[in-house]
Amino acid sequence: MEISKMKKITAILLAAAVVLVLFAACGGNTDSGDNNAASEFADSTAVLDAVWAKYTEGLGEDEKFATVGGFDYENSTGAGALDVADTESLVGTFGFPEAEAANIDGASSIMHAMNGNVFTAVAFHVAEGADMTAIAESYKTALTERQWFCGQPDGYALIKVDAEYMIAVYAQQPLEGFKTAALAAIEGAEVVAEGSLVA
Repeated sequence: MEISKMKKITAILLAAAVVLVLFAACGGNTDSGDNNAASEFADSTAVLDAVWAKYTEGLGEDEKFATVGGFDYENSTGAGALDVADTESLVGTFGFPEAEAANIDGASSIMHAMNGNVFTAVAFHVAEGADMTAIAESYKTALTERQWFCGQPDGYALIKVDAEYMIAVYAQQPLEGFKTAALAAIEGAEVVAEGSLVA
């Protein structure tokens, strides 16, 4: 009789354990955190255009300036795509960290038409398996250690758009308006680093 009761208790305990394991496994699959969410943006140009539209709608006529986008400055009305295989231009023109060039597979830019140090924003897509946090830290270091020509920007900011995209921006003007526009234009965006570039 005692053995029969022990078998029943053991069976009940095993069944309970199986149920707990199944709940735990299913619970793990329902995670909808930002790290796994697919981006709503088709490419990095769409990211910058969304922020730029929000940013410029808040500017007065005397605050607006002419811009160009892309490596060849072919776009005068918004962002333009960059050739991520051209590491020399990514580093030389936009201050992107050379060691991280292989960790992005798409990028776009928009910058002041006369002098990129007055205003430049770069959006980039992180390659699958690459570490966005590490790229951001490297970009921050590259900007703060960069030797600037034609005037030094006053400050920079790095804005995480989502699990796939990030924006780096630097300018010879306050960046509060651009940061505010980015956070308003993109739900869930966050400023992950910012600082002065003036020694």
